[in-house]
Amino acid sequence: MTPPVLCVIDEAGLATVQDGGRPSLAGLGVPRSGAWHRSRYRTAAALVGADHDQSAAVELLAGRLALTLRQATALAVVGPADVRVHGEELPTDTALHVSAGQHVTVVHGGAGPVYVTVAGWQEPRTLGSCSTDTFSGIGGRVIGHGDVLLGWGDSGQVGSFARPAAATTSPSASTLRVIASGDADWCTQEWAVAATARSGTRLAGPVREVSSALPSRPTIVGAVQLTPAGEAIILGPDGGLTGGYATCGVLITADLDLVSELAVGVSIRFVPVDVAEASRAFEAQGSAEGRLVVRAGRLGQEPAPG
Repeated sequence: MTPPVLCVIDEAGLATVQDGGRPSLAGLGVPRSGAWHRSRYRTAAALVGADHDQSAAVELLAGRLALTLRQATALAVVGPADVRVHGEELPTDTALHVSAGQHVTVVHGGAGPVYVTVAGWQEPRTLGSCSTDTFSGIGGRVIGHGDVLLGWGDSGQVGSFARPAAATTSPSASTLRVIASGDADWCTQEWAVAATARSGTRLAGPVREVSSALPSRPTIVGAVQLTPAGEAIILGPDGGLTGGYATCGVLITADLDLVSELAVGVSIRFVPVDVAEASRAFEAQGSAEGRLVVRAGRLGQEPAPG
């Protein structure tokens, strides 16, 4: 039998296990969950030659992750972080070959989640996914000291891939495109990020009068709700599937990753767009992401140099 891939967690900040999530179970009352920043997650998975919707990854939102490998394997870190292997600083967005016994530290250091993938790592699945739903408690797990990432399989013959700056027509993180429903005057005002979580990002703005007697109705990831207190909430991957708050619009899919990069105190504005523009942005994002993942996946199968 192939020896197991075994990584022992020595230290962990705010970290959970995530994958592509549970996208087809909303009718059963199960949130999508899954990676908050899907582009980074898919790149990290591809870099170690893994399926970009099914493979497990550590999603690090804050703090530091430290682990020790018991078998040589491929490892990748994607996102804003300081990465060191046995004290040597190494780049992110790159497939790395880590030897048995080496100590890896990843320190979160920027906007949005950081993803750590390890070739051969497997996790138990609940409803087809190993994702951790932090709101409902379905599946996955919160990563902590003494946890073990265990799996059998290909330990990853990797090359090196540095991700180029992506050409994109998406707006900066201070603006988010939205398909508004009904009166869109709320889009014209400036909002400040008051709190962020995988269940939703809360925004503070001018006090508004919103009816509190609305019936509960279905919601989706990216839905923008207005509360009676005058706040706005952008639902995240762990957000509830029904709610009584007024849903005034939905973020376009191409801008969902930007929400995970918003920091408390940042000011944002919403930009109304139509369905046609949202579709064009989605196609452009998928095309760019597809080229990136294919390139990363190919390099993930090449022998390590020298």
